[in-house]
Amino acid sequence: MTGLFAPYIDSFMKLKQESSGWPKDCITFDAKKRYISQY
Repeated sequence: MTGLFAPYIDSFMKLKQESSGWPKDCITFDAKKRYISQY
């Protein structure tokens, strides 16, 4: 995302993602690494 508000939006998307926790299908360490790389 680019533009004037991109850093602002990125910050809040990061906070939302971190507060939501891992998805239910991310149980193993490899699944968590794959989820991070795809996000």
